[in-house]
Amino acid sequence: MIGDAECVISSVSTTEIVCETSAQGTGNTLTVSLNSVDSTTAMTYDAGSAPSITSVTPNEFSPVLETAVTIAGNNFDANIDDTVIYFSNSTHPNAYQCYPTTSTVN
Repeated sequence: MIGDAECVISSVSTTEIVCETSAQGTGNTLTVSLNSVDSTTAMTYDAGSAPSITSVTPNEFSPVLETAVTIAGNNFDANIDDTVIYFSNSTHPNAYQCYPTTSTVN
């Protein structure tokens, strides 16, 4: 747990535990328990690392037809296997789930 939010573990190594949680404010405490030994530290959420979209091209497309869509932005996951994209609008409120096929890091 980080603050009151669950932190789902996504990977573990001999030197690092990575978990994902929702955005948290400052002043939360992170406690890790391993073999009944607790380690506690202060934790700060860095909103600057959150992904952001700067453009989508083309800006109109059909979810029924195969269309190449380019999404540009910042702080995307470098591993496209960890990325899922959802498209929806007021006409089609049920999100269409897509998976990226290529990625470019600039």
